[in-house]
Amino acid sequence: MDYDGLTAGYSWAWNVLVVQGATGDRVREIQCLLNYHGKVLPVDGDFGPQTFNKVWEFQAARGITRDGKVGPSTWRQLRK
Repeated sequence: MDYDGLTAGYSWAWNVLVVQGATGDRVREIQCLLNYHGKVLPVDGDFGPQTFNKVWEFQAARGITRDGKVGPSTWRQLRK
């Protein structure tokens, strides 16, 4: 797999499943990357309902499975 892509400097995760309820740097990475793609939300490291909704919107816009979870396909799209 090619691991070249965008990063916000919090995490280089590509295959780790991150779901609602998670906290920490991987969530901050997701939030920063969502912000980069125009889905504005606070970068607080808390994968709560607001982050879930923005992930779902992002997945819908990219034509990938809409489940509100950040797994390999969503990571790949976030890092483009």
